[in-house]
Amino acid sequence: MLGVALALLAATLAWSLPDRLHFTGDTDLRLGIIAGNPDPEAAIPQAMVGDLWLHVGLPRALASRGPGGLDSVHRATGMLDAVTLGLLALALARVLGASGASALAVMAAAGWTGTLPAVPVAGSAPSHGKADQGTQYS
Repeated sequence: MLGVALALLAATLAWSLPDRLHFTGDTDLRLGIIAGNPDPEAAIPQAMVGDLWLHVGLPRALASRGPGGLDSVHRATGMLDAVTLGLLALALARVLGASGASALAVMAAAGWTGTLPAVPVAGSAPSHGKADQGTQYS
């Protein structure tokens, strides 16, 4: 129950504290692509189909149909990302059999740092983060 509450807290913080500076991450790139770049695959060639749908297709559709415009849609997808990451962090703590303070530490490390998506899944292809962009693999 505490894990779900922490995931909802993360979602609430993501909605309540919007990124007004656009200083970190890909915020400007993402907002520019959503706002009108006709070819997001060219702007983000390493993006997977699900990533493009979640961060470009869905926000474009919502921004064109809903009130609040692009800023509200960007905040809502950030909230969705935060709650999903929080619930995945809870699942990770359960899979590891952590309880009490150790479960909280696992959830905090996985959920609040945003590192959970970089954890490879058994049998999956290796995932290369932004630090590996431009690196040639043979």
